[in-house]
This record gives sequence, C-alpha cells and structure tokens, in this order.
Amino acid sequence: MLKTRKIAVPFAAALLVLAGAQVASADTVDPAAEQAKEQADRAGTKKTGDIFATYKGKKINLTKNGWGTAKNCAEYPDLTVKCFDTEDEEKAATNSYKKAKKGTKHAIPEAPEGRSDLTMKKGAPNKSGSMAIAVDGDGTAYAPFGSTRIWADIWYYGRQLTFYSDGSKNLGDYSFRDQASSTCNNDETGGMALYDWRSGMPDPSIITGLGGCLGNLHSYSYPYGGNWGDKADELTM
Repeated sequence: MLKTRKIAVPFAAALLVLAGAQVASADTVDPAAEQAKEQADRAGTKKTGDIFATYKGKKINLTKNGWGTAKNCAEYPDLTVKCFDTEDEEKAATNSYKKAKKGTKHAIPEAPEGRSDLTMKKGAPNKSGSMAIAVDGDGTAYAPFGSTRIWADIWYYGRQLTFYSDGSKNLGDYSFRDQASSTCNNDETGGMALYDWRSGMPDPSIITGLGGCLGNLHSYSYPYGGNWGDKADELTM
C-alpha cells in the first residue's frame, strides 16, 4: 500500500516551489549530468541489491546484466522474480504460484466482490480520465488483481514489469530506471506512485489511482519542465 513519505526540502528550494517558479528547465540542466548526480546521491540509500530472476530455467542478474531477450518480468509476494517471453507464460506461472501459495502469508490476494483483473477496453475511459486505446507488451492494459504494472512504451507496449509485493522499488535494480511510459494499478488497496529522484530539490511524483491506468506518461506535465515519460526512478505501492 502506498505510504506517505517525508522529504527534506532545502529552505531556498521550498521558497521557489511555493512561489510556483520553475526550478529547472531543459535549458539550464544537463540531463546526463543530473541523472549521474541523482544516482550517486542515492547510492547506498535506495539500492536494494542485485535482483536475480528465473528466466528459461536459469538465473539472470537483472541489475547487472539486464533482461536479455525477456519481455515480461514479475516480482511475487515472496519476492521471487520470474521473467518470460510472453504474457501467456507469465499468466500460467502466476496461476501456478497462486495455487502453491494459497493460504500462506505470501499468497496473492483473491479479488473481493466488485473487484477483478483490470482490463481496459479499446477507447474506454479509465478512472483517471485517460483513454485506453488498445493492453501487456502488445498494447493491452491488463493487470491481475493484487498487482501494479509498468510498461516501457506508451499505451502498454514494450517490456512489462509487474509487482505483486508492496513496498518501495528502486527501478534501477530491475534495469527499468528512466523507462516507464505507461502504468496500471490493480493493487489490493491504495495508489501507486512513481518518483523521480532529484538532487537538492523535492522528488516529484505521479500517482496512478487504484483501478486505473495511465496510458501515456509523456502526456503528463513534469513539475520541473517537460513530461513524465521515461522519468521514474522509484515505484512505491
């Protein structure tokens, strides 16, 4: 469940925010240098350690070696991570996990009355007011109950990363830093927030409401200029 975060804000930066001033812009900040400084500032404080996943029967290090040819990775409530070539493979593995963990503390919750797996119909508005135009890495906005999902491309295309485990996720550990372009939140309770880490300034966040999707983060304004596409460093659910 999304939890409130306390962020220390330097006094000068706070005055700028309160005044509604643009603290930074593409004309004054070198993006590459800013990203390098952000990562250095967070080293040792946000890093969860190397994330290992099972893919095609072998262990792969997502943090150091990336996804390889995998298109779909999921972290389950027991913090195991599995990667797949297709969403059908992920669905089958998730169903097996549900059966094996049912009734345990690491079970994926069952959907209560009135809730179900989330599937956005083509052209149907979701709860955030955005339009889903197509849904998974093939353009389908599908998220099983108890999960949040992010995609590398807009409108639910590209690599797909799924979390069934609540908490704060350093997306760099999953080789997904600065890559999220669309989201769905079908967690049991609460919102899902994406944070962009900033140095010496408040960390901006964008929230995907419960039961909703954001099909194109590039269409949402970013507080320091530009948009939210390919900005997320951390996911909290």
